[in-house]
Amino acid sequence: LTGDIALGVGVVGSVHNAGLSLSKLSENLLELLRDASFLALSPQTAEHISLPEAERERLSTMVREVESQHLVRLFHAWLDIHDQLARHS
Repeated sequence: LTGDIALGVGVVGSVHNAGLSLSKLSENLLELLRDASFLALSPQTAEHISLPEAERERLSTMVREVESQHLVRLFHAWLDIHDQLARHS
């Protein structure tokens, strides 16, 4: 969300180097972007997001600083990436 591409690439590299599933990372990120989009579009959806309360509040705070349409575009872009990873796994 901050636009720090180097940080994002570093996280992906760490997951890969640890032998963890990039597909699972992609799935978790997709869920997080979905939840962030919901919160940005309608804060009243918070009670329907399946995150612990502290994490939900932290995410709510983060999305206040991002335009909702930016989150929706990120979600759709990541959905395409996730689909490609699923096809090639």
